[in-house]
Amino acid sequence: MNIDIAQFSALTPFPGTKFFQKMVKENRIFTWDWKLFDGAHSVITGDYLKPREIQKMILSAYVDFYRQGKQISNVWGFIRKFVNTHVPFINIYKESYYQRRRAPLLTKKPNILQQQRTFS
Repeated sequence: MNIDIAQFSALTPFPGTKFFQKMVKENRIFTWDWKLFDGAHSVITGDYLKPREIQKMILSAYVDFYRQGKQISNVWGFIRKFVNTHVPFINIYKESYYQRRRAPLLTKKPNILQQQRTFS
């Protein structure tokens, strides 16, 4: 397999899901700090693993995957390809947007004589 990018996350019980209800019922959620309910942090206690062990496993998975130089060069290749294909279109859109916004301002020429008359 030629995998360029990988994402590893902890099983997270999000509110409104059956899994969340189950974890609440079993009293396995050990923190209610909602900033940690992001998939990157373990917020539940497992049957066999402690939350800190789960965090170490996630970090280890990232290190093992990205330690190989091929993935890093593939990621940079992906970013370079994305920038080359999408940024020109974004810039063209942005420029045309600003031109449309500036056009009415540039076409209206202020009549200096009328302005002077109104102030005198």
